[in-house]
Amino acid sequence: RLRWLNLAHNEIRRLNDLHLKLGNVTTLILQDNCISSLAGLLRVFSLEHVNVSFNQLKQVSDISSLKHLPSLEDVDLKGNPLCSLPNYRLMVLCRLSPQVR
Repeated sequence: RLRWLNLAHNEIRRLNDLHLKLGNVTTLILQDNCISSLAGLLRVFSLEHVNVSFNQLKQVSDISSLKHLPSLEDVDLKGNPLCSLPNYRLMVLCRLSPQVR
């Protein structure tokens, strides 16, 4: 059964209904794509680790859907435009707590 999936460097722009395609994946690597919203991850309830570094996430609201993932432990956001916002780490923690450590 698939638990770890690496989709890095694929020029992915949208994540549409990934819960229908991913099954029980716990680790998802989406590094270095063109993703501007994580709404498509909304119902991937098995996700524990997600790497969305070096994408096009501009606002903290672009990652809001992650707060609905009960198993989520860590998120890698480095290299996204939202990382240049003042106090972005605090805003992300407030948005996603208590899921993310």
